[in-house]
Amino acid sequence: MIIDPEDIGLRKHYLYEILATTFSKIQENFIPNTASMGIRVIDYNIFSILPYPSTTTFNNLKKNRYLTINFVDNVYLYAIASLKNLEKNKNLENLTAESYKFYKISDNTENDIIFPYLKGAWATIFCKTIDEIQINKKDNFGNTFISEFKLKVIYIKKFKESFKLFNRAENLALETIILATRLIKANEIRDKVLSLEYKRKIEDNIQQIRRFGKNPNALKAIERVEIFIGK
Repeated sequence: MIIDPEDIGLRKHYLYEILATTFSKIQENFIPNTASMGIRVIDYNIFSILPYPSTTTFNNLKKNRYLTINFVDNVYLYAIASLKNLEKNKNLENLTAESYKFYKISDNTENDIIFPYLKGAWATIFCKTIDEIQINKKDNFGNTFISEFKLKVIYIKKFKESFKLFNRAENLALETIILATRLIKANEIRDKVLSLEYKRKIEDNIQQIRRFGKNPNALKAIERVEIFIGK
């Protein structure tokens, strides 16, 4: 099945930040997990994703090879999915079983596949891993060998027309969410210079978002960032 990326506003070779849902299965129970991830369109029905080996996304893909790409237009969902391990804060929203729906796909070459997806998604792409290669990724934390998974589209489901472009406050909020996860990693390896750089960028972004002041989802997202980094 070939899908033109333009059907949902995607362009070939561009990198997009999405919410990726994988699942583990214990007996007959499906346990979804969602994380903010970058995907790249490398062909009309092929995507690339690079989860770190320590993540649940990586482990689930290794075990069962299936992934749902969720397109959402609420930046606060990115904060919920990305900034986890906040169980002590009982008043904070978290993704639960009630956050998902399930879609069953029948395939002539497979048993029925049941994909979890977010209720808040305006479109989803259900994918299967077709290849895994080791690559050397270089970033601020040094050189790391990680797996690049190539995902083939099985089915696309669009629930509504969106093609929404985040406004400036939402884009800054998404950037701040990503910076918060990097700050925690920098703290873990005790890189003080890198930690200070990320913290400064986070504080600058938060000030700008609060100055805009009229986007409730962006404001909720940065409030969660502040809790996550212990500010």
